[in-house]
Amino acid sequence: MKSTIRAFSIGILVSTVLIAFTYYQTSGKEQNTEEQQEAVSDLEAKAQLKEAGYTVYAPGKDPSKEEDSQDESEQTETSKEEETKDSEENTETSSYTLVIESGMYSSSISEALEQNGILTRPQDFTDFLDGSGYSEQIQIGEYELTSDMSFKQIAETITN
Repeated sequence: MKSTIRAFSIGILVSTVLIAFTYYQTSGKEQNTEEQQEAVSDLEAKAQLKEAGYTVYAPGKDPSKEEDSQDESEQTETSKEEETKDSEENTETSSYTLVIESGMYSSSISEALEQNGILTRPQDFTDFLDGSGYSEQIQIGEYELTSDMSFKQIAETITN
């Protein structure tokens, strides 16, 4: 009986050693290939994002500072384009009293402004509000807006 238990114990010990040896030999190779695949997929993902028009930031950089300067330059360009288009299309300025009620979304505000001739591109205005953080600061009330106001001017008016 003693020799049987001893033989069984030696068999378990040998099996454990073989399994451990096999595990450590193959897991290192699989791990290296997974890391290489991740690195390739990260590069591919960055390239695809850049092609789609997104901005990819390096780790550790503060994107909010860069976004602010980009937003301001985009705002300036958008405002200039808007003013040019408005002056070419309409020589007279239209005004509208916007009533913002509880529960209104920025998209419904943009649509109301488009329907009343204040905006020509409501989706761009909605994107501007959401991207600049104005959509979270919109206040309930009545606001007098004109068609010659820029996105920023309208946003600042409705967020007082």
